[in-house]
Amino acid sequence: MANEVNEILINLSKEDLQRRKKIAEKLFKTHFKSHEHRKAFIREFAATLRENRKNAVETGNEEQTKLDEERLIAFLMIFKFCPFVSYRKQVGDVLIEGLKYQQKDIKKYCFEYAQERILEGFSDIGWWMKLLNKKYVSKYAWKLLRINAESIALCARVALKDAIIFWSKDEVTQKKWHELDEEFGTHFDFVAEFSR
Repeated sequence: MANEVNEILINLSKEDLQRRKKIAEKLFKTHFKSHEHRKAFIREFAATLRENRKNAVETGNEEQTKLDEERLIAFLMIFKFCPFVSYRKQVGDVLIEGLKYQQKDIKKYCFEYAQERILEGFSDIGWWMKLLNKKYVSKYAWKLLRINAESIALCARVALKDAIIFWSKDEVTQKKWHELDEEFGTHFDFVAEFSR
């Protein structure tokens, strides 16, 4: 997973480790004690990510989105203690918000986690539609769709076509697609790919 996130938990003093262990134990006792508690906590966490991200956009203060130590530990605990198979919808919502989040290591972590799930066979078109039917779709989300177009294309062509055509008219999205073309060294036509 994204090294930037994991490096925070490496090379810590004993005091740091003890403090973080206490935070994790408190979070676990409070929010991870049952299936329903976990679901509620993950929903709340996704909503907090969304609210922080939107506030940062409105105020222009992206620094306020940086997760503090407790929220970062909670973020990692969601992915460690809430198996995707059991919490697909809730974790999927965290992934959608995380892919858009201003903190780059959070975006990278969510991108890598989502990619791993896709390689394991995750192909929920409802999740893809939810991802694209937002007011903002990040470059990380477009990259995820681009590199997985073949594996989801059969049913995605129908389900995602209208959303992709909508976003193709957006100048910011066109710029992201161009940046991805430069990153990959080849042109990828989202509209043509999902209109066949």
